[in-house]
Amino acid sequence: MSGGTLKVDTAMVRTMATYLTTVHAELGRADARSHAVADAVGDAHLADTLRNFSDAWDNRREEMVGQIGTFRDAAKAVADAFDQAESELAATADQARS
Repeated sequence: MSGGTLKVDTAMVRTMATYLTTVHAELGRADARSHAVADAVGDAHLADTLRNFSDAWDNRREEMVGQIGTFRDAAKAVADAFDQAESELAATADQARS
């Protein structure tokens, strides 16, 4: 495969990692937040329903938080790797021209 062009917008990949960091944090706090809302609703049945729903989602939420963290870390690693490769290729090209 010669003459191909590979373009990676590493700034966009880093932005995605930042968004994933936000999602990771929000999802990680969702259980505490839902229990606080349940305490504030003023209706015992609704409060119990909110707590039960939140508790039922605990395992899946924890799994999702882990997966999002892994994906975020991978996005950062991809951006770092492409930036490093570009720098090394540019340095090599500069040396070849000298």
